[in-house]
Amino acid sequence: MASEADGRAYHSTSLLLPDARVLSSGSGDRDSLTPDHRTAQMFSPPYLFRPDGSPAPRPTITSAPTAVSYGQVFTVQTPDAGTVTKGTLIRAGSVTHAFNQSQIIWSLTFTQQDATTLQATAPANAIKAPAGPYLLFLMSANGVPSVARFVTIGP
Repeated sequence: MASEADGRAYHSTSLLLPDARVLSSGSGDRDSLTPDHRTAQMFSPPYLFRPDGSPAPRPTITSAPTAVSYGQVFTVQTPDAGTVTKGTLIRAGSVTHAFNQSQIIWSLTFTQQDATTLQATAPANAIKAPAGPYLLFLMSANGVPSVARFVTIGP
């Protein structure tokens, strides 16, 4: 994978964004002459691209709930229902000193209801998925994610 363009020391973080890219940022002593060195860059994972470098086709979410209760069956609208192989709920990241202890991923199994509708069940309880905001991604057969929708999971 590509190396970072600039080193980051103290107060560094990497954050998954809804478009499936990663923001890497931080500050600290790059050298003794720049103690307040601050930088950020975007990382685009290889699975977002075809072998020729052009963007890979991504599933599209046209509609999803903004909030889902524990154990609730919910629907997601997509023109790509026939090609979506799975979905994930990834707890929205938080900026911290490099490690987010509450970052989790919950795999969803979808049932296709019709040409544009998928149905899944939310995690059963807070032990499986603490209440809060999650990124809902749909995945193609090639492992390419959609642009995420924010969904709040909880009681």
